[in-house]
Amino acid sequence: MTPAPKLALIPTPSSVGSLNDLRGIRREMIKVYRATRRGDLDTRDAARLVFVLREIARTITEGELEERLIALEEEMGMKK
Repeated sequence: MTPAPKLALIPTPSSVGSLNDLRGIRREMIKVYRATRRGDLDTRDAARLVFVLREIARTITEGELEERLIALEEEMGMKK
């Protein structure tokens, strides 16, 4: 009988800081980088985590740009 394959868990830092702004996301990326350099985190897992962090950062940036655009349009009298 062959043993069942073991599922690998992606190790993450024990505490995740705030991901509400780009500074917090940058801090998390640094944590992932350092964990990878120490050998605590596999490079494939690190790439996955950084991808998710980049997507969160992109969403924040796009949201901020949208808010600024709406404010400018309202200021110029171009309400939708």
